[in-house]
Amino acid sequence: MSIYNTPLEERFGEKLEELREGKNMTREQLAEQVGLTARHIAALERGERRPTLNTMEKLLRALGAPTEWLVYPEFEEQNARLREISHLAATFSDEQLEFLLGMMRLMRKQKYEG
Repeated sequence: MSIYNTPLEERFGEKLEELREGKNMTREQLAEQVGLTARHIAALERGERRPTLNTMEKLLRALGAPTEWLVYPEFEEQNARLREISHLAATFSDEQLEFLLGMMRLMRKQKYEG
């Protein structure tokens, strides 16, 4: 395997298309949000083009996908609620994150069953 053909690159297009379709977005809609053409999005999905890190970040943000979605394949297999928590927490301020962590620690300590 070449350094230019890593498993990450191989699965990027497939995962990009899957996520875009899961959000009921057209290539045109996604392209408009990230400043690319629909043709470029199609080439990325087919694996004919490799995204830059900047483009990858824009795509993941536009699709509301955490970086783990791409970097760690096992992330997809986790509970959907954990993915939602991770995505929502990524939008929180530092103060909100501290509050959330405090609540989670308290719940764990009290063995919350509710």
